[in-house]
Amino acid sequence: PIETERSKCDIVGLLEGQEYMFRVVAKNKFGSGPPVDLGPILAVDPLGPPGPPERFTYTERTKSTITLDWKQPRNDGGSPIIGYYIEKRRHDKTEYERVNKKLCPDTSLLVENLDELHMYEFRARSVNEIGESEPSLPLNVVVQDDEVPPMVVLRLAVKGDTISVKAGEPVNIPADITGLP
Repeated sequence: PIETERSKCDIVGLLEGQEYMFRVVAKNKFGSGPPVDLGPILAVDPLGPPGPPERFTYTERTKSTITLDWKQPRNDGGSPIIGYYIEKRRHDKTEYERVNKKLCPDTSLLVENLDELHMYEFRARSVNEIGESEPSLPLNVVVQDDEVPPMVVLRLAVKGDTISVKAGEPVNIPADITGLP
């Protein structure tokens, strides 16, 4: 028997794949209570699927692509992370579709062939030898170019290419300027 002062006991030396029976007896200054039998309990390594990727975001986007970026999960499930799956769903659709058929070994992925000016929801899953994680927190993005060349549109009528001003006076030329970034 193993005696412990707490209601927790670490049992060492179990063989993986073997079944065990345990008997627990509570004891205090008045004596011992009735025994409780537990088992059979199969001894297995407590491996499981990993946690989801964290800090899922994008670093760049164009009219038809987006570069996604994320951090490894805090919990690898007791087995090293072997890659990631990315899923996408256009906002007018109901089902997610997997972006990468093969595991992405990195924490960044370029997603191509997206429809311009449509909202997409992306999510990521971590994978270890045991299985896949739950999806990451979703990322909602409108697919559009992050870089638009600058353009100046004057908001005044100019005859030819001349503006007349008095020497020494300030010049005010109203204009709309667009572009990204």
